[in-house]
Amino acid sequence: MDGIEITPNLNRFIKEDSVISALHILPQVKDGRSSDGHLMINTGILPLQSGAAATTCKTKHFPSLADALKPYGYYSANIISDAGSFWNQKEMSKAFSFDTLYDKRCLEKDDMIRGSISDKSLMQQSFRIIKNLPEPFFCQIVTASTHMPYDTPINKTRISESKQFTSTVRNCMEAFHYTDQAIGSFIDSLKKNNLYKNSTIVIVSDHDELGKNVLDGRKKRKLSDRETAMIILNAPLSLNYKNIMGQIDIYSTLLDAMGLNDYSWRGMGHSILQYPVSSAVHWDKKSIYGNSDSPLIPDQTKAWDISNLILSKDYFGSSASRPK
Repeated sequence: MDGIEITPNLNRFIKEDSVISALHILPQVKDGRSSDGHLMINTGILPLQSGAAATTCKTKHFPSLADALKPYGYYSANIISDAGSFWNQKEMSKAFSFDTLYDKRCLEKDDMIRGSISDKSLMQQSFRIIKNLPEPFFCQIVTASTHMPYDTPINKTRISESKQFTSTVRNCMEAFHYTDQAIGSFIDSLKKNNLYKNSTIVIVSDHDELGKNVLDGRKKRKLSDRETAMIILNAPLSLNYKNIMGQIDIYSTLLDAMGLNDYSWRGMGHSILQYPVSSAVHWDKKSIYGNSDSPLIPDQTKAWDISNLILSKDYFGSSASRPK
């Protein structure tokens, strides 16, 4: 914007070796928004057709990334900028097999943005926590500073002086510029302390926010206006994935990227490291994004009904249904 690079660190990461980037992901969250995103990324299960699984489901244990890593001795931590009660994250952390939850109550509230710990502070505190975790470990860090509303700039830079777009768009760009800096500093700290070379780092959106239609000055929002992204650093291969994929495909892809191919629960999506995914199905089960001739569409559509049954009928509540 006016010659200012909004996300210089993310742009830098994408150009490095051993990076998987997928920048055309259809978000498939529904009523649960952030919690739906966490559900899909951690478990490979699509959201409920009505209501949020995080607050309505009785399931106490889901197959998950953390659960898949446990047989290999991994300790798992979930670090969030809000209270554990927000979207029932305290109970969902347990259900996703995280050993420890660090929330707003046990973190320093030295820098707050809209009631949440700022991304800068969260990343700094997360690094201090990570340095003391038993190895090997799996850690999820949930940022919040890029979240709406964009009524004021959270960290005013030259972006706010631009005459392009509306103040809402400029404030949004300020938020992503700020979070990009926080992530960049976090990655640099990992490298300086010899924690990077043995780690796989995933940067991924849990849902979309400001649509591209707003930037273009269009009122109607299309699926193409909602794309989100995933970047995997220190991946087992280099891949610039240019096709369309669904948010539900992230979990399966991460299993492969982390060498967890033997885990029995593969999720309701498809790994882009194994399948030429080129389509995604919206929650209305009618809107197709991407290749309308994709042979995966019948499975991608059916996955919504199967996921709804899994969640509403507490399929994984039975120990007999849990992955071994």
